[in-house]
Amino acid sequence: MSQRLYDEVAQAIQSNPYLRGKTLRFEMCQDRLVLHGRVNSYFQKQMAQEAVRRIKGVLLIDNLLEVDWPTMEKKNVGGDTEGQDEALVTC
Repeated sequence: MSQRLYDEVAQAIQSNPYLRGKTLRFEMCQDRLVLHGRVNSYFQKQMAQEAVRRIKGVLLIDNLLEVDWPTMEKKNVGGDTEGQDEALVTC
């Protein structure tokens, strides 16, 4: 990732009022921007994607942000997930 592209993505995320106080990570895999981290709502997840969507050099976005509802208990609603592989981003 070029320094210019890194700076533009970082600035777009940092200046978005809906993402204040969030620490998000990103990486470029060829022409894909991959977003990582946790946000409090699906709205914030979408706003992170919208913040970087029009940056020159970003052709595709893989939004891997996880929504972490702060007031809800975390429950395993899908059954036992032990032994399942996590999704990995391969560059």
